[in-house]
Amino acid sequence: MRTVDECFARDFKLMMAYARSKSNGLNLSSIPVPEFEGVSKGELKGHMFLVKGVQETYFEKLNGEEVQLIPKTNLKKRIAGSNGAFLVDKKGNEQTEDVTVPAGSVVILSSRSIKLKNWVLDGEVKKKHKPTEGFKYVDYVETREGKKYLYVIPKSFVYRLNMCALVLAPNTRRVYYKGSRLALTNGSFVNLYVVPYTYRNSQDSRVIGVKSSVTFDTEVQTLLKGWVTRGILFNPTLTQLEGQVGGITNLGIQDLGGTASVEDWSRYGSSLADEKEDQFEDQVGLI
Repeated sequence: MRTVDECFARDFKLMMAYARSKSNGLNLSSIPVPEFEGVSKGELKGHMFLVKGVQETYFEKLNGEEVQLIPKTNLKKRIAGSNGAFLVDKKGNEQTEDVTVPAGSVVILSSRSIKLKNWVLDGEVKKKHKPTEGFKYVDYVETREGKKYLYVIPKSFVYRLNMCALVLAPNTRRVYYKGSRLALTNGSFVNLYVVPYTYRNSQDSRVIGVKSSVTFDTEVQTLLKGWVTRGILFNPTLTQLEGQVGGITNLGIQDLGGTASVEDWSRYGSSLADEKEDQFEDQVGLI
């Protein structure tokens, strides 16, 4: 005789098959996803890097910032007048000057303004200040995320970040840190994974968000709660079994564990100065 759990699992399977036959299938892009603080929504435009160890005046404000790399060795810097406005020629074009990136330095794009000045305070006295060789402020650009600033800093202070992504996938992923199989109310099943993020390699998945951390517990709980509220996902308390059937304890959400070790993940590795070869071919700048 079947147990209560076995009967429930059988009926749930039949219900899912019926709902699936009446739906238009699974469309990952149609599933609503909120924005999360500290998480880049969707795929990144380029690799991300960490700035650390800077002791240069003003530029030390960049420590701890996650930045983009701009693969250029020559840049154009707009020339500002004494009133701070950019100078223009007779045709109305902004006047620029060339900026050369010194050997051993790179151009980064950051959302932080270091408020660079040509002086520093020595007690109550202003003294002229010029950045050390290898450090420069170039210009700023307007982006969809707001104003961002271009700086030149030595490679020894720039570290390649190992990003992780929270993704939705209809199929099984081979490498992932954590995963759950979700039963949707339209009869479809979808997998929610935390995976090592590879730029421009989302496969058949939908990238929900990317950050330099392997922990997405808060984001996952927010997603699940929101999807239950919207009727996209079953309430997990209603699909919980008293025991287990075939190793499954909840018909609505199944823990897939992980195939990659969280303990082996590190936020960053060596600095760009210590890398054998700069890998700029996939970098995407905004200028």
